[in-house]
Amino acid sequence: MWCLRAARTASCALFLVVCTHAGCVVAEVADGEILCPCHGDRFAPAAERPVRGLARKLLRKVSVAEPDGVIVTR
Repeated sequence: MWCLRAARTASCALFLVVCTHAGCVVAEVADGEILCPCHGDRFAPAAERPVRGLARKLLRKVSVAEPDGVIVTR
């Protein structure tokens, strides 16, 4: 899973690392986007659809809570 933090709020958004196009493991985060090395898919957490590539769905987002600064999945 990738945890991306918003700079202004410090809240965490947690995403599964499986690309929705072909099931590849997304391997990198650059410029606020999650990148898939297989076909160049790019996912931006705030976007309503993938930014670039063959994927038609966003990465699956996981619900989280942060009691006392500890990230807990729901």
